[in-house]
Amino acid sequence: EDGNIVGAVVTFRDITERKQAQEALRQSEERYRKQFEEAIDAIFLADLGTGMLVDCNIAASELVEREKSEIIGKHQSFLHPAEDIKNGFSETFKSHMTGEPSERLEDRVITKSGQIKDVAIRASKITIEGKEVMQGIFRDITERKRAEEALRESEERYSTMANFSPNVVLVHKGGTIHYINESGIKILGYLRDEIIGKTVFEFISDDSKELVAKNMQRRISGQHVENYEVKVITKSKDIKYFLVNAAIIPYEKEKAFRV
Repeated sequence: EDGNIVGAVVTFRDITERKQAQEALRQSEERYRKQFEEAIDAIFLADLGTGMLVDCNIAASELVEREKSEIIGKHQSFLHPAEDIKNGFSETFKSHMTGEPSERLEDRVITKSGQIKDVAIRASKITIEGKEVMQGIFRDITERKRAEEALRESEERYSTMANFSPNVVLVHKGGTIHYINESGIKILGYLRDEIIGKTVFEFISDDSKELVAKNMQRRISGQHVENYEVKVITKSKDIKYFLVNAAIIPYEKEKAFRV
């Protein structure tokens, strides 16, 4: 009236659901942040487009022996030994850059002091504060890899020693033969392919099978078994007598009989 504003039209829009969604998102990201920092595994976050590291948790800093400030802003390739980068990333690792969920990948990282560590990596695309990033979860498997290598070397030494033995040496799991030395092949007269994968009972005389089965069960149950004689059938159908001295040993990560 008379050029003065005396009223206003006000429009109200219900934004309750939006506010609830924002609060739910905030709480979700708070929970993620707590789990992120307290996780036992190392977690690195990288920009999907550039591969630049944008965040990491405490375990990640400990894994590579670097402060967070020394990690953020660097390309993810700096986590890995130079020779690995020179040889190029694996196809699985390249898929990480696309943000596609990957199968578990084994790789290596390098610490600030130059130590090389073996890691198992699982990567996926996630959204943090409205931005999509690549999350890489790294698990230190260095000790496991060392144990596997030690086992492999031990089995190689055993195989070498067994091959030079003048006696028959074979390894079977549940009766199925997995290894026989050169002396065993020569004495029995079979080709290696005619023995490996067969059961020990195929080469034992009928009147010795019950004794062999009984002593196998006794050993499995932890009982002591004295050396005993068995009759073995060669390829030429000759009967040979053997004194059996068996033991349960680790073989290819499983328990097996060494005879």
